Amino acid sequence: MPHLSSAKSPQAVMGSLLKQVVGSTAVQGSRTVFHVTVMPCYDKKLEAAREELTLAQTSEPEVDCCLTTSEVLKMLQDHGVSHLSEVLEVDMPPSAIALPGSTSSANLYGLPGGSGGYFDFVFRYAAKVLFGIQVPPGPLPMKQLRNMDLQDVLLSNRMHSPSPSPITTTLMMSLLEQPDAPPGSPPLLRFGLAYGFRNIQTVVRKMRTKKCDFDFVEVMACPSGCLNGGGQIKASEKGIPAAQLLESVESSYQHQDVIPRQPSDNPIVQSVYSQWGCSAYSNEARSLLHTTYRKREKTITASVSDW
Repeated sequence: MPHLSSAKSPQAVMGSLLKQVVGSTAVQGSRTVFHVTVMPCYDKKLEAAREELTLAQTSEPEVDCCLTTSEVLKMLQDHGVSHLSEVLEVDMPPSAIALPGSTSSANLYGLPGGSGGYFDFVFRYAAKVLFGIQVPPGPLPMKQLRNMDLQDVLLSNRMHSPSPSPITTTLMMSLLEQPDAPPGSPPLLRFGLAYGFRNIQTVVRKMRTKKCDFDFVEVMACPSGCLNGGGQIKASEKGIPAAQLLESVESSYQHQDVIPRQPSDNPIVQSVYSQWGCSAYSNEARSLLHTTYRKREKTITASVSDW
């Protein structure tokens, strides 16, 4: 399936790093590492069971156990824990931290928000590599289409034309926000977000009729993205409206401990590449951080085996 991004998901990337990078330094290899993930979606369990996400030598899964947030809550409740403050905290020495470059700091590196970080990175990288345009820091000026879960952003061809003076950040953002161009001159890039099956179906229909003019589309089955996943703690369990709970969860991803930083500037990413002896986009990195997809036939047997 050539048109799907080959980059592994964060869950799969962490599995590769723990089993192949950290596990390679353990006395008994990767079998001493038991990788547990906590995810917002039940379908992440299916992803963890994919044949492509296993170690080639032993067929050992890179993700040993995948739990949803609601399952973690139930486990705590079953053990009589009503608040996280009741969970015993274990102080770990710096030497026990697994990934190279990791520290005991509470800061997280990434883009604020629950979804769209990969979309943001690909847009900026494509603008730089394909057209020599450095998109300035800050949120991309997304434009809502039919609804909040169907949006796009355009890279204007006016930004590619010669300018007598340097393009300032203010001008750059205005060109992004108002990609007006002469008739017959399409934007350099058009990226889209389609969350929820209804919006995904809209994009698929346009593709089938050859009317889809997106250069890149990020799709997610859940409306509002990952934070609204089917495995998340339900609003009824918290006693508040669903919209209020989603807003609360989203705000936690805007916390001051999240330092906005592109992956290429993340010290942990740089340390991992250094320890593994490779660089981004190298063949070694591709074998570790990328995967493949194949078409699955719709049969009862396949559906049953998935679950």
